[in-house]
Amino acid sequence: MIDPFKIFRNAEPLRLSDIPKVTVDVLRARTFDAIQGGARLVSWFGQDLPGRNLVRIFAIVADDPGQRLGVLIAEVPPGSAYRSLALDVPAADRAERELFEQCGIRPEGHPWLKPVRHPVPAAKLEPGRKLGTVPENNIGRDYPFWSLAGDAVHEVGVGPIHAGVIGPGYFRFSCVGERIEHLEIMLGFEHRGAEEMVLNANPARQPVLIESIAGDAAVAYAIAHSQAMESLHGIEVSLHDEALRAFALENERLAYHVGDLGALAGDVAYWPSAAYFGRLRGEFLNTAMDLGGNRQGRYFVRPGGVRRSLAHATKVRLIERFRSASQQISDCLEQMFSSLSVLSRFESSACVRREDALAFGFVGPVARASGVGVDVRIDHPVGFWQRHDAEIALGVEGSVLDRATIRRREIERSLALCLRILESLTDERSAPVRPDFGTSPKRGDFCVSLVESWRGQVMLAYVYDDQGKLVRFKSQDPSFQNWNAMQLANRGNAISDFPVCNKSCNLAYNGHDL
Repeated sequence: MIDPFKIFRNAEPLRLSDIPKVTVDVLRARTFDAIQGGARLVSWFGQDLPGRNLVRIFAIVADDPGQRLGVLIAEVPPGSAYRSLALDVPAADRAERELFEQCGIRPEGHPWLKPVRHPVPAAKLEPGRKLGTVPENNIGRDYPFWSLAGDAVHEVGVGPIHAGVIGPGYFRFSCVGERIEHLEIMLGFEHRGAEEMVLNANPARQPVLIESIAGDAAVAYAIAHSQAMESLHGIEVSLHDEALRAFALENERLAYHVGDLGALAGDVAYWPSAAYFGRLRGEFLNTAMDLGGNRQGRYFVRPGGVRRSLAHATKVRLIERFRSASQQISDCLEQMFSSLSVLSRFESSACVRREDALAFGFVGPVARASGVGVDVRIDHPVGFWQRHDAEIALGVEGSVLDRATIRRREIERSLALCLRILESLTDERSAPVRPDFGTSPKRGDFCVSLVESWRGQVMLAYVYDDQGKLVRFKSQDPSFQNWNAMQLANRGNAISDFPVCNKSCNLAYNGHDL
């Protein structure tokens, strides 16, 4: 399946010299063959090699049943072109568009080579205009929107600025009456330069930046970074600290799944669950505060372990909190999922077919709701997950109800796992680990680290040069793949149901925009 690739495991360091280098046409062909054979496209990204006047393209695929990853490399001159992989592998859609924007490598025949991020990188698309600029008074003049013809068609534009504190994104609905015929989503309004900042940061500063890429998945990103650094530098992590990391990750899953169910209840005006879940979410945010001093889970996980252990009194208090929350959440879940008014709004609404979820490479609850069983904790386990089984819940038709039910099952299982971890945790005190990053990575110059965040697979990739300097950092949030699910799910729905569909996916703007 992926044997022509260099085979490795999650967070396993490699030498770039050991990764096969092929032509870009062979790279495309072998990636296509791997996907046809049942593999999954993890990432397709580029690295500028200015000293050699080349662009290096990485293709990373996953053999999930075999718990293996594969990587191949092609090096091409700037401005090169190849036959678009997305013509045959829809999962490559955004990755190819991003590669074109960042490195200027053109996927010929791409179904729609529109920008991934806005403003359009003008130097790539329109010679003569400064990179990253957009004409004045323009929300999308150089963004090729799809148009639906007909006298009965009307368009509704929403954003890019939204109420509250969510990130910017522009949604254009093409409707006939109340029915959505097409939804197009334009993202990329935030330009933080996250990947470049990590490249230029002191290694001790990198975790602070990386856990801020998608702030509501800070623990997942911090673990992904720590896994890679530990593997590259040969750092051992104690079982005690691995258990605390797993607890922090599942607590993060609980906080946002519980919050999402409350928001879904609010979107269909079911106020009892909206109020109770909103309050109960605070229990898990407060737990993150107890762990690391920050309600979003920042500053707790670091390469080498965790920054501090739980005091005995804190552990006892958390056990009491989780037991109480478990009972309250169980009652609230039963109430919400037995309400006919809630079920009538969720059932058969905003469906994503299993075939589409597979073709577009969706991950996380969005994929599992459509019956696609991808989960890094099971497929590519590292640390704690190598010794503990994770249960997976699957949906049937990929509806709002399926996505809500996936969250329900994961809440129940994460609550049980967190209690087991707390009850088995010793009072061992972990000394804060401060690895010496002053030396080059000892065990390789390339590493890919995956973690199952509450949204799905987080991927971080690291490339070092001959002097041990980090020269390419690639971050890929689960939302990068899953925003296409939002466009598919809304077709045929009433526009009034968009908020419910949107919240049932709950994708990130900042994780996508970088």
